[in-house]
Amino acid sequence: FARDGRFAEASIVAPDTGRVKLAAKYAEILGLPLVVMEKRRDGQQIRVTHIVGDIRGRIPIIIDDVISGGSVLDEVPALLEAGARPEVYLSITHPVLAGRSLEKLQSPAIRELVVTNTIFLPPEKRLEKVRVVSIAPLLAEVIRRIHAGETISPLLRLV
Repeated sequence: FARDGRFAEASIVAPDTGRVKLAAKYAEILGLPLVVMEKRRDGQQIRVTHIVGDIRGRIPIIIDDVISGGSVLDEVPALLEAGARPEVYLSITHPVLAGRSLEKLQSPAIRELVVTNTIFLPPEKRLEKVRVVSIAPLLAEVIRRIHAGETISPLLRLV
């Protein structure tokens, strides 16, 4: 996302208060505004109660660690109702993609899901909207630095 000029009008979105720290790091590094979604549980349902930060007219980039059943995708309508552009991107580290998550990804508002290869993603889950980024270069650099007695701290700024 950082190298793509069309994301100058984007906002980094923390899908819940538990992801604020991670999303804030992304926002700082990318120089983009931070938006936080606050949720409440009503019995079995979780619903968005507040969106903190201005998302009006901006492209949402949702940051999370795991996508399993796709509950993070259920939050897209709340972003659109708050005035976000109907082109939502997600950057999620671990793509479990279980349950109805693949079905939910079919929403026309969801443009792309960027994931890593930290876990195996079978071919049937590699939809056109899913882009897998290899962590092999990062792991190779960590190993090289450790072997050379160099610090790995600069590599950990988003960890």
